Amino acid sequence: MSVSRYSVLVLLFGVLWFAFLGYRQLITPDEGRYAEIAREMALSHDWVTPRLNGVKYFEKPPLQYWATAVAFRLLGDNEFSARLWPALMGLLSIVAVWLSSRYLWGRPIADYAAMLSASMVWIVANSHFLSLDMGVSAYLSVALCAFLVAQHDQHYPRYGRKAMLVCWGSMGLAVLSKGLIGLVLPAAVITLYILWQRDWRLIRRLHWLWGISLLLAITLPWFILVSWRNPEFAAFFFIHEHLQRFALPGHGRLGAWWYFVPILLLGTLPWTSLLLPALYRGWQRSCEHFQPQRLLWLWCTFIFLFFSQSSSKLPSYILPIFPALAMLMAVYVADLSTPQWRRMIIYSAVIHGLLAVLLGYALTQHHDDLPVLSHRQFAYWLAAAVMVMLLGLLTAYILAARLRYSILSMSIAMLIAVQLAMLGHNSYAQYLSGQQLARLIQPWLDADTELYSVQYYDQSLPFYLKRTMTLVDYRDEFSLGIAHDSGHHWIDSAAFVQRWQQPRKAIAVMGRENYQQFNHLAHTILYQDNRRVVIRKTLP
Repeated sequence: MSVSRYSVLVLLFGVLWFAFLGYRQLITPDEGRYAEIAREMALSHDWVTPRLNGVKYFEKPPLQYWATAVAFRLLGDNEFSARLWPALMGLLSIVAVWLSSRYLWGRPIADYAAMLSASMVWIVANSHFLSLDMGVSAYLSVALCAFLVAQHDQHYPRYGRKAMLVCWGSMGLAVLSKGLIGLVLPAAVITLYILWQRDWRLIRRLHWLWGISLLLAITLPWFILVSWRNPEFAAFFFIHEHLQRFALPGHGRLGAWWYFVPILLLGTLPWTSLLLPALYRGWQRSCEHFQPQRLLWLWCTFIFLFFSQSSSKLPSYILPIFPALAMLMAVYVADLSTPQWRRMIIYSAVIHGLLAVLLGYALTQHHDDLPVLSHRQFAYWLAAAVMVMLLGLLTAYILAARLRYSILSMSIAMLIAVQLAMLGHNSYAQYLSGQQLARLIQPWLDADTELYSVQYYDQSLPFYLKRTMTLVDYRDEFSLGIAHDSGHHWIDSAAFVQRWQQPRKAIAVMGRENYQQFNHLAHTILYQDNRRVVIRKTLP
């Protein structure tokens, strides 16, 4: 592929990757929560103590809050700025995959690995959705890739020390992204690899002194400072958010032992047909002393099993395995003959066909919170996404003899298809986002208007209102902050009724099921749907 053609493709990829970050409204809970924490940080200039709705919030470390707060100050507090960090982190993981694969196996396999990772459904989707998982996944992937380069027989000791420092530094940034898993997961995988391979020499090649010093230099300053300012932080963050969340139920994130199996199968699309043979190839021993494919296999297997055993499960928890899977798949696909590759494309087409049928069936099912009209609108976008993907598969089949272009056609098609599906999801924004509520409330909202969230909290509403709300009998994830620093941000229902009866302007947002409890108050309904009611105080 010529340099000019390659540059055009990279430019096209960049446009597709970033162009639609600001199109979709932020939805509740994750997108609204993490955007609002960053907005309040940028506004308050307090870069040590994260706050959500004005209340201390210690569930996660601050790296992404810092980055998003800086983006808000530079680009404005909008949807594009809010999602910019996950998009950059997704791009970082793709670059890390490409660079390390090039060092390990050469340019062709590196190109395959980059194209596979840049089009995997779960990588693309999480890179365009505001949560903390793409950040920690990217830094874990950089740590893994740097370790592979550092320990590879042909590159050690030339790149050993530098690459290991990148590995240690990335683990530190992963810790600042989402906590101790940034250290625990790489340490566990490397330990298991050493025991499995009995490669005791590798222990001496980790550059412990400089590596640990770098990791501590990155992580300790914030942990020390936030603990000094907030004595309640350490016990909550390390015990409740790590040990108890992993070991004990009760966090509302339970799942069966097979919880991550469908996520793995769907998340690797359009390359799911490569999953099992690539994993089998990775498990086998090669002739090299250091076994990069075995390490990748161990990385995927351990992280999958680790979170499968956790008492707290969310779909994005296994995100760090997908860049490693892309590397394993790239090595496998490079050895396929044209007929074998065509069979893989056919298998992929069958999988996509079955998925399209299942999605079509799911959208015909009634959901109390989401109207049929939104389902229909979303279905049109999904249909367009399916057509784009089928066109990509057909093109890939025709170009099967030219493997690079065949993979490229599937990659571009899937990237476009996922973007179309995510754009279509905005059909549900009226019910999953606070933007429209904020537009209705804003004309009635003055600087002295009291704003209440009654036994209910829409995570995205404060972000769009550009101000915090007084919580009424609502605790949930605010429990620690309310216990130690509630200020004027929390009251009980009796205090709310008393305040409402005072001669002040006020607006309250509540769940529909709670409205009957307060409908005796003097009010006018500004908005209601089958989930929420917004009322304005009627003044004499």
